[in-house]
Parts: sequence; C-alpha cells; structure tokens
Amino acid sequence: MLLLFHVQINVLIQILILLNLIYFLFNNEIDILKSYLYDYLWNNPFDFLALISCIFPILSCCIYFNTIWENSKIIVFYVALIFFLEIIGGYYSAHKYNNHIIYLLFYFFETLCLFIFYQNSIKFNKINQYFKFITIVVLLGIVYNIINSSSQLNDYSTTIQSLGFLIIALLSYYYLLFIQKVYKLSNSSLFWINSGVFIYFAGSFFVSLFNTKILSSKDLSLSYLYDIVAIPLIIFRLFLAIGISKIKYNKSQWNLK
Repeated sequence: MLLLFHVQINVLIQILILLNLIYFLFNNEIDILKSYLYDYLWNNPFDFLALISCIFPILSCCIYFNTIWENSKIIVFYVALIFFLEIIGGYYSAHKYNNHIIYLLFYFFETLCLFIFYQNSIKFNKINQYFKFITIVVLLGIVYNIINSSSQLNDYSTTIQSLGFLIIALLSYYYLLFIQKVYKLSNSSLFWINSGVFIYFAGSFFVSLFNTKILSSKDLSLSYLYDIVAIPLIIFRLFLAIGISKIKYNKSQWNLK
C-alpha cells in the first residue's frame, strides 16, 4: 500500500514538473511571438499587414465553404496552404530559424494549386497546353533551387515563377474577354483571382530582378523595395477573397453562343 502511494506521489510530481515545463515553454513562446509581432508592426508595417491579410481569404472560405467545396476544392487547399505558411513561416522567423526552405516548398505547392485552379476554370485546350508547359518549367526551377541552394532564396526560381504566372494571367484575360466573352466581369471568380495573381506576380517579378543588388547593398533604403511585394500581396489576398465569394456565379457568368 505504501509502495503504491509512493508511486502515485512520484507520478504526480512528474506530472507537475511536466505542466510547469509546458507553462514555461508556453510563456516563452508567447514572449517570442509578442516580440516578433511588435518588431513586424513597428519596423515592417507593410509586412505586418501582409501577414494579417491572410484573414481575408480565410474568412471568405469560411462564409462560402459549401459553395467552394462543391465547385473549386483546390481553392480551399490553397487558402489552407497560405494559413499554414504564415503560421510555420512566422514561427521560424520569430525564432530566427532559416525559413527559406519553407517558402520554397510553399512556392512549389502554390504553383500546383494555381495551375489546377486555372486548368479547372479555363476550358480551352490550346491555352491549357501553354499552362502545362509553363507550370513544368516553374516547378523545375523551384526544385532546382531546393536541391542546390535551399539555404537562400534564389532569384532564378522566384523570377521564373513570377514570369510564368504573368504569362498565365495574360492568357487568362484573353480567354475571359475574347473566347468566353464574360458579360459581367465583376461576377467572375476567375477575373478577380486572376487580377490578384497578375498584380502580385508583377510586384514579385520586379523585386526579383533587383534581389541580389538589394541583399548585397549596404544602403538600407533599398530594403524598402520589398514593400513593393507586400502591397501587391495584400491586394492579391483581398482579390482572392472577393473571387471566392463570386464562385457561386460560375455557372452563369458566360455569354455562350
């Protein structure tokens, strides 16, 4: 009986030690998170706004979930991908870990998600063939970056991805305006999401051209060029949220003849 009581006391002590450790780690994580968000808010306000802008598509997904799941499941996965990127990427940044590989993996799956979205939205074989070729080139560039220089973001993969999606966005505009002849663009989910893609990757492409110069320069004012990416990213996520809300019009948006 005394032995059993002794064992129970020891177990209780270990549980208390474990709870105390969890409490300590949790408080420590909270302090790190507060410091990270404070630094973002005051030193990188555009990055902070870009960080919280993921709320737009998440809320839109929650409101229109049934419609999205029925018509465009890939958008749900893409929004979930954005959410996990901000959580995991933020965790790595807060702890000063190298998060470049996280972003490269995100670019890889982002490319796949957007490709599937465009393939499902655009029913025109010739344009879809271009999409497939561009996507393969972009994915190969990202994989090359992951294999050869995962410790740093390579201008090559970022530039290729941005240029690839700029071409895809322009082809999508051509499809909307001249092939399917959408009579009300404001009700087209493809129009809104495609516009966000075009704006975001235009900003990303511009910065990728000067990325090496920015990183190697001692002129801190050049670092503000990264805000050029943050602003289009906010616009993209806002347009993505609007596009999600327009998916319900997908079946009636075409001026078919």
